[in-house]
Amino acid sequence: MKNIHRRNVSTIMEQKELEDVIESISPDVLMVVDRERNIIMCNASVKSMFGYEAKEVINKKTNLLYFDRRSDPFHRHEIHDKLEKEGYHIGLAIGKTKDGNTIHLEIITSKLKGRNGVVLLVRDISEHKRPEEKYNSLIENANDAVVSMDEEAKIIAFNKKAEEMFGYSRDELFGKSFLLLIPSREREQQKKVFSELIRTNFIGVPFEIMGLRKDGQEVPIETSPSVLRSGGRYILTVFIRDITERKKMEQRLLQTEKLKSLGELAGGVAHDFNNILAAILGRVQLLTINVKTPTGKQERRKTTFALKKGLQIIEKAALDGAETVRRIQEFSRRRIDDKNFTQVDINELINDVLEFTKVRWKNAAESKGIKIKIRKKLSSIPFTLGSAAELREVFTNLINNAVDAMPQGGSIEFKTFRENSHILIKVTDSGEGIKKAI
Repeated sequence: MKNIHRRNVSTIMEQKELEDVIESISPDVLMVVDRERNIIMCNASVKSMFGYEAKEVINKKTNLLYFDRRSDPFHRHEIHDKLEKEGYHIGLAIGKTKDGNTIHLEIITSKLKGRNGVVLLVRDISEHKRPEEKYNSLIENANDAVVSMDEEAKIIAFNKKAEEMFGYSRDELFGKSFLLLIPSREREQQKKVFSELIRTNFIGVPFEIMGLRKDGQEVPIETSPSVLRSGGRYILTVFIRDITERKKMEQRLLQTEKLKSLGELAGGVAHDFNNILAAILGRVQLLTINVKTPTGKQERRKTTFALKKGLQIIEKAALDGAETVRRIQEFSRRRIDDKNFTQVDINELINDVLEFTKVRWKNAAESKGIKIKIRKKLSSIPFTLGSAAELREVFTNLINNAVDAMPQGGSIEFKTFRENSHILIKVTDSGEGIKKAI
């Protein structure tokens, strides 16, 4: 009986000593929690952090102080697996103060040896979270879709633009594989790309692939991946841009180039054919003048008449051919009063071309360590009549020439302004210029 009394006294003393240690730790909150998430011990720091006296939280559930992460199946399994494997878990949660405010928490969970339950060390990291919140706000309101993945290629972040682009809500994709956003035929290749990016911790060069919306529609996208290390783990974040309009513009430019080539070909053929027809008509007309109706036998006059008639038929066919040539030349000729001229916005055309050629002057250049700056000084100018396709071609060629002239990098400037009744466009670059030998 005495031995039992001594053990009870010893247990009480050990518990009192433990409570004293817990009480003395500051400013972090230290709690002992049983299997049912009831708080069985807590130090006095709970007052400064949450506004509760320690006695107010004893025997209460932990969700009094923070939103229980275990309500999310993903987090519940993740915490359990980490505890079983390593004996501890470090995670984040949103805390709830007594006066109704919320705070950001870091919670370190450790298993109790020989007892049911865990020890929690709770730290207020609100001050550290403010820059992160600002960053998250920028990502959330970015013009591009932003998707982040963990090392297992599971989606852990999905901003509003991504929801609009792919048709999924972030809750639908949280914890799911990013391969859901890619057509099945390209998934194996993209898995290899993902593994390589994680392995090399590399900031990838932008590249184009097809994306897959929730409704099954495919959309061309440009992806810019980067890998960051956070908390001992790698996170892959991808900025995604819908390039449907850019692809349409490329097709229009390609079609314009094809039509231009066809026009040049038609003009060349028409010119050569016109020379042939001129020779035929000249000879026919000369023969017609020189063939005279002979006197004498009826048969000879008849033959001559038939010859003249044949020459007339040849002349008529040649004239029909000349008319066809004229129509071909009309098709290929560029006229000032071309009926295809429309109202064009020069500033908008310049912006379109800069976007279209971005792969050349930005992405491809930066992948080689070359930095090219674009400067725009676009004044408020009126619309003008012109061929948008041909003007785009002019600006595209100017940009490509400028890039070629700046192998070490530099700047390109577009300037528009109005002078009397004219619109002026000035394009300058800091390139080395044309060599004297050339």
